[in-house]
Amino acid sequence: MAPLLISHKKAQETRKVFGLASYVIIVLLCGCSKSSDKSPHSKYGILGLQTDMNDEAVITESKQEVKKPPLYKVVLHNDDYTTMEFVVFILRDVFNRSEIDAIRIMLHVHIRGAGIAGVYTYEVAETKAAKATERARAQEFPLLCTVEQE
Repeated sequence: MAPLLISHKKAQETRKVFGLASYVIIVLLCGCSKSSDKSPHSKYGILGLQTDMNDEAVITESKQEVKKPPLYKVVLHNDDYTTMEFVVFILRDVFNRSEIDAIRIMLHVHIRGAGIAGVYTYEVAETKAAKATERARAQEFPLLCTVEQE
């Protein structure tokens, strides 16, 4: 996109057409001032935008694409010692699942050997897996939670 040049004269014209509020916004953004003004803002606008000697401010717009962070699965693994009730408790308490979802996931883990408790960003997935493991160890269950990239 081409730079936007705004002189003091243009700012004054904007004031006449759109009113004082628009003029103040332009002056604040661009630092438009008269050539005789020796204020510290004459070269750099009030908000730090550089102006040239002709009292024009250059505003450039750049598009930055924000990439979505990669997602990670928290996987619960079946074992012979952790009770089904405790797995449901973990799914409800740590992973905020409804009772029906928790029972469905628990049965999936029990029958297939592993199941996805949730999909989160890396930090959240690590935190939830650590919290579930900590709670399991506190109750002396060997529940295994792993984090895998989706």
